[in-house]
Amino acid sequence: MKNIKNIGIFAHVDAGKTTLTEQLLYNVGAIKAAGSVDKGSTQTDSNSIERERGISIYSMPASYDYKNQQINIIDTPGHVDFVAEVQRSMLVLDGAVLVISAREGVQSHTRLLFKSLKKMNVPTLIFINKIDRIGVNTAEVISSIEKQLTKDIFITQSVENEGTKEAIVNNLPLSTDDITIEKLSLCDETLLSDYLEDKVIDAQRLNKSLQRAVKTCCLYPVMFGSALKNIGVNNMLDSINDLLPIFKEPERSDLGGVVFKIFYTDGKIRNTVVRLTSGSIKKFDYIGEDKITSLYTWRHGRVQPVDYLSAGEIGYLINARHLNIGDTFGAEESCSLVDLGKPTLKAKISPTTISSRAALLSALTIMADCDPYLSYELSEFSDEIYLNMFGRIQMEIVEQTLLRDFNLDVHFDKPMTIYMETPISEAEASVRIFSLPFAAGIALRIRPLPLGSGVVYRLDVQTDGMTKQYFAAIKDGVYSCLDQGLFGWEITDIEISLTDYQFNSVDSAPSEYRRLAPLVLFRAINEVKTRLLWPIHSFVISVPTVMMGRAINDLNIMKASIGTPEITGDNCTITGYVPAENINDYNLTVHEYTSGVGYFESQLSGYEYAPADITAERKKFKIDASNEKEYLMSLMSVVG
Repeated sequence: MKNIKNIGIFAHVDAGKTTLTEQLLYNVGAIKAAGSVDKGSTQTDSNSIERERGISIYSMPASYDYKNQQINIIDTPGHVDFVAEVQRSMLVLDGAVLVISAREGVQSHTRLLFKSLKKMNVPTLIFINKIDRIGVNTAEVISSIEKQLTKDIFITQSVENEGTKEAIVNNLPLSTDDITIEKLSLCDETLLSDYLEDKVIDAQRLNKSLQRAVKTCCLYPVMFGSALKNIGVNNMLDSINDLLPIFKEPERSDLGGVVFKIFYTDGKIRNTVVRLTSGSIKKFDYIGEDKITSLYTWRHGRVQPVDYLSAGEIGYLINARHLNIGDTFGAEESCSLVDLGKPTLKAKISPTTISSRAALLSALTIMADCDPYLSYELSEFSDEIYLNMFGRIQMEIVEQTLLRDFNLDVHFDKPMTIYMETPISEAEASVRIFSLPFAAGIALRIRPLPLGSGVVYRLDVQTDGMTKQYFAAIKDGVYSCLDQGLFGWEITDIEISLTDYQFNSVDSAPSEYRRLAPLVLFRAINEVKTRLLWPIHSFVISVPTVMMGRAINDLNIMKASIGTPEITGDNCTITGYVPAENINDYNLTVHEYTSGVGYFESQLSGYEYAPADITAERKKFKIDASNEKEYLMSLMSVVG
């Protein structure tokens, strides 16, 4: 079967995407019964913690065959703490389904997901779920989609008895009315001219225009249903088949692919999940220096061993030890992940017994292999271990995973917000060859960059005086010390330029330049100092209008920037930006003072300059390159 589609199911938490996935699999006979999120019996939420909590934590593929197409589904987490799993799944998609709850409408994470899918040019269907819930108004949901996501939607169905148990959906036939022609003409210029000339336009022509519009992301078809009650699911099956594009095999036949997931079984077997973009791979073939000992794939509701994978297929490899998440291999060009955010919390993690430290580090190494954002840092001065995370829910999951999968009982200190640093102004510093105990000499210039620029490294010198390995050593040395600035935080939004160097063909070695670079860099940084950056979240808060004053007062205390309140009936919605440091558990506070009627949602928007009165210094965790005396003494002790 060559008609392959890889699709992702995306949604804000609790919108019903896992339930929709279950019903899709059940309706085509891929599973014998549709699992329940509440009962912990779903196909894609196979982890015991997922089943107990009733949320998706990991992106997990499933597959079904329908009308001569093989559909590989990736059910992704909806909670913002696990956005990294969502981020990685977007590397391998031919299409997507964005699920929106008809009761809650467009939510904060919905906006982020749609923005990312649009940026990645992923053809997307929109499924408005839970139309049978009391109080549902689909017209309002459509309005919120047009206001907050896109006006380029195409309604394919009508709803009867919305907000009741008798809710049903009806397919709307494609017709040559003015609105339909205008929408479809966005990607089919000849359609409008033919229509105006009164030429015959049949249903097949309209359907092809719609397929083209979806494939090119000109239009986003909208469907309705209730996944839990199996309403509209068969219509969604047909829409996935008819409207989302099939993987198109490239002309080249050599092997190419991308890695988007790694997971371990039995705590030691490393499974590398890939999508082949070209060619094929057989059992016992090599990828680089790795001999693939086993191949598995997902087919019609089950995992099965296979002898080979072909272009377009998703499967996992055993013994691909040198492939990591985000890597491409073979003929596939390197790809970049869409940025859905980065960890904003850091917490000290400790085993309950000192003897368990080595086992904890081994477990964290495995977990970081599966999720590179879940990185840890070791202090060079003590046994302290710090873990980076997206939020408190993720911290709880890490704690449970360590206990269940690795039999490790751990303790987390109170998490701290991750700040960053950036230089205040431009500066330059240099060290001449042999002026310090280095057979090397370099000059570096730094200057601050606009917020969100990251780190830019440049060579502003002629490069014919040294070989590439020396310049690579300087760059390595620069990057090796950017994780600890003057306040102990990572340095970002900085341009670093190598402006001069000195070289002695007898005494100079690349290691000399690697060790010298941090010292020169921090001479420049010490001259101009750094300023703190703190993470900012965009937020939306919805409360009864009578409680608007309380909400605004709280937001002012949290130092939020507030947009104009939008009042609809008895409800008030406020959006804006708030420092992550000040949010704490405000969502619980809103839930409490509104008796469960209101909600507060937020997600990372980026980093901004922290106010001058904010002090947030992190204890240094390694040799401080900004302290020249300490740095030189540490190098001399190592060399000695």
